[in-house]
Amino acid sequence: MAKKGSGPRIPGPGAAVSVTPAAPVEPELILVRSPDGKPFWERHVDHPGHEVWVAGNNGQVSRPVQVALTDAVKRALREGRLERAEPAPPREA
Repeated sequence: MAKKGSGPRIPGPGAAVSVTPAAPVEPELILVRSPDGKPFWERHVDHPGHEVWVAGNNGQVSRPVQVALTDAVKRALREGRLERAEPAPPREA
């Protein structure tokens, strides 16, 4: 028979429990553009500036915009409302 009090201690209700916070995860940032110029807008803490606006001018393809790969961005990529844009190659000096 085990002695009383041997084994792991489980804190009771209302007991203070020390929790070490997890290190913040950096969001994955990608370049996207609107293939038909139609706007895409989203507020999310992972976006640069916490908000993104991707749109072209008069139906033209938009310029590349850096966004976080949020669920809404993933959905827009799947549906063809956004497309990945490759970064411009570095200029030679």
